[in-house]
Amino acid sequence: MIPEQIHIITRNNRSLLRQVKQLLNMLPAGILTSSRLSYLPAIRNGRQELHRVAKLHTAVASGIADIAIYPADELPFPLTPGVTVVAMSALLTETTVNSHPLSGRLAVIARTHDRWAASLFATTDSRPTYGQVTLVGFGPGDPDLLTIGGYKALEQADIIFHDDLLDQEFLRSFGKETVYVGKRKGKHHAEQADINRLLADAARSGKQVVRLKGGDPMIFAHGGEEVLYLKNCFVPVKVIPGVTTACALAAITQTSLTYRSISSSVAFVLGHGNKVRTPDADTLVYYMGAGNIRKIAGSLIGSGRSPQTPALLVYNVSKPDQQEFFSTLEELKNSKRTWPTPLIILVGEVVNLSASQEKT
Repeated sequence: MIPEQIHIITRNNRSLLRQVKQLLNMLPAGILTSSRLSYLPAIRNGRQELHRVAKLHTAVASGIADIAIYPADELPFPLTPGVTVVAMSALLTETTVNSHPLSGRLAVIARTHDRWAASLFATTDSRPTYGQVTLVGFGPGDPDLLTIGGYKALEQADIIFHDDLLDQEFLRSFGKETVYVGKRKGKHHAEQADINRLLADAARSGKQVVRLKGGDPMIFAHGGEEVLYLKNCFVPVKVIPGVTTACALAAITQTSLTYRSISSSVAFVLGHGNKVRTPDADTLVYYMGAGNIRKIAGSLIGSGRSPQTPALLVYNVSKPDQQEFFSTLEELKNSKRTWPTPLIILVGEVVNLSASQEKT
């Protein structure tokens, strides 16, 4: 039930008060029949003003105030229990390219159970005009490995942000606007922060957005970072899984990642970087490790693996030019060969059972 008088609270900041009044003036005439606007005094610590968002939330959650309004770029994540965002304003002030993604907007906060608040501020809430971002896993490269859900998302998309390890001809067949945001070692076309912002801005403009990634979005593909960023921006986001490269390698080379009495555990490991990780699993799959193979092999031997442990290296998994290389940890440790990329490395006794090896 709507209170007889609605108590709206904000901070004592001249610019903010002006924006709050601007937002309130956007409400339909007569809908805010009885209200009062007050503020919590700001506390200054040298030149830094403490925003006191927590106190605003406490005032709302405890019933001291009904509504809190403050800059959306100060929203904590997750929110204080008991309160929720009932409206997110459209852009009220100009922002710079490098500013916070919610800069220039106001957040309207109410108690979680006060449904009237969402109804009251519905006309000021920009979120219903947002599109959605769908993270889609394309798989390792062969379009036949794309899921039905991923295919449908591409058909429904207005714009597709894609990596470089994808079938370009297949992508063009959808006739959609495409933006290349590939990232390869030493060749970043776009930094992750820029990609995050592009996704959010496209969705906030009302577009249905697909972020198309090689493999699976949530395995070594920055999918978790993008999901968290979009949630922080209050942009709807969905994830459609893809066939990760390790699973495609296992199927195509007919090398089971697990095998009774030989391998009962599997670890997916990031292969680049200064620190080589050597998990205690029967089968190891190293992603993005082509430039680090000697170090990986040496570290595995140093951690107790037999130098004769077999390894399978596969270039361009599932693509027409796929290549397979069989070796051992000792050979890889001593090799000075330069390996092609992208390359995935499978280490473990299951390699000895590979159907591909039987053909050679």
